[in-house]
Amino acid sequence: GIDEFVASLASPRTVILLVPAGRPVEAAIDSLLPKMCPGDVIIECGNEWFELTEARQQRIAPTGILFMGCGLSGGSGGTKASPSGCVSAGSCQSRGVSMS
Repeated sequence: GIDEFVASLASPRTVILLVPAGRPVEAAIDSLLPKMCPGDVIIECGNEWFELTEARQQRIAPTGILFMGCGLSGGSGGTKASPSGCVSAGSCQSRGVSMS
């Protein structure tokens, strides 16, 4: 289950979510947050609307967990057709990480 998965990762942990945008993203985040620690990273690749990504960044920031949106064009099926990614830089910049 999710407990075993998170426990199997070396700290600081990085989890990449590749689930459909919307409620599946929220469900995955909600199941992960209680099991993660400050300094861990969640990268969401559901190609979510940027305003929802920014809202999640603001909601998660007080926990000390870094949340990044990195939408994959074409979603999980796009891996067969040369997907491309786009990182939402807001959370990186707020932590002093340059995206240039």
